[in-house]
Amino acid sequence: AKLSVVFLLAGWCASFDDWVKEVRVGFIYPFAIALIPVGLIAFETDMGSAALVTCSALAVLFVAGCRWWLVAGCSLGSLAVLWIRFGRKGVLR
Repeated sequence: AKLSVVFLLAGWCASFDDWVKEVRVGFIYPFAIALIPVGLIAFETDMGSAALVTCSALAVLFVAGCRWWLVAGCSLGSLAVLWIRFGRKGVLR
C-alpha cells in the first residue's frame, strides 16, 4: 500500500499538473484518496505504517507543487491525531 499510494498520487499530480495549485483538485481529492488506505491500515492498529503513508502522501503533494500551508496544516493535524491516539504517556490505550 505504501508504494502504490506514492505512485497513485504521482500519477494524479502528473495528470492534473495545471490544477495542482487549486485546493480542491490539487489537494483535497488526492489526499482523500490517500486517506483510504491510511484508514484501513490504522484500523489494524499499525499506526507506524499509517503515519508513514500519510507522510509520504504529503511529501508527494508538496513536491508536486501543492501549497505549503495545506501540507503544514495536515502535518499538524496528523500530529494531533497521533497525540490523541497514543495519549500523553506514549502508550496505546
